[in-house]
Amino acid sequence: MRIWLALAMLGVASGAPGNIATKQGARDGLTYAYIPPGTFQMGNARADAFPNERPVHAVRISHAFWLSTTEVTVGAYKHFVASTRGSMPPDSAGGMVVNRGWADDRQPIVNVTWAEADSFCQWAGGELPTEAQWEYAARAGAERDPYGSLDDIAWTASNSGRVPIDADSLFKADKLHYEATLIANGNRPHDVGTKQPNGFGLYDMIGNACEWTADWADLAYYAHSPAVDPRGPTTGEARVIRGGHYLYPSPPNRASKRLWTDPGGRTPIVGFRVLLPDTR
Repeated sequence: MRIWLALAMLGVASGAPGNIATKQGARDGLTYAYIPPGTFQMGNARADAFPNERPVHAVRISHAFWLSTTEVTVGAYKHFVASTRGSMPPDSAGGMVVNRGWADDRQPIVNVTWAEADSFCQWAGGELPTEAQWEYAARAGAERDPYGSLDDIAWTASNSGRVPIDADSLFKADKLHYEATLIANGNRPHDVGTKQPNGFGLYDMIGNACEWTADWADLAYYAHSPAVDPRGPTTGEARVIRGGHYLYPSPPNRASKRLWTDPGGRTPIVGFRVLLPDTR
């Protein structure tokens, strides 16, 4: 089954922009941005939104946290593997190799299972964000979703290959050969932090690689979700992933988009980032 379609089925320093507080992870060496508590409208009321993005509802994130400003990099994951005497994931999945031999340390690590991502987060002193924390951080107080021009903020199907391509038109005209055309064009994840950040100083929240969250998937969860710090259902068969990716055409690359997949699966379009609790 096609990779991207399969997922749809299922010490503090001052850093830019806006004097955002940042710090370095003690173990993983990643940069983390301070995310203050607040309330936001979760979901999407647009006509093209999917049913699982509705109803739009107010959610309060009651506690501040720190979130890695980039997706976990190959280099950081190598450090984790060396520290825990573990092993790197395979560099290919779904018939794709996007970082042969994991040679590029600045690309996001992909092909990791949910449990492997969770283990990295625990080793780093944190956890995976809930999907509510993730969407709150991705929106960063912006009324627009996505918060800027996709070419400026995200690696998507249209700009992540050897040459730019009109992925939206391609998908509409030739769904059968859509993915093969992108792969032939060399579409792949790119080094993290090379696009514009959002208002919280977070890079690649939209596009590049999808990201694991802590939540089990429940497509009707918004209808009964708690108004404060929702954590998703207690059990399930699939885990929620967020953020769009480099094989996606434009519309799904938004903060509200919800995807899900088998937590034990490996795919070259899914990575993750780390949430650290605020202990100040």
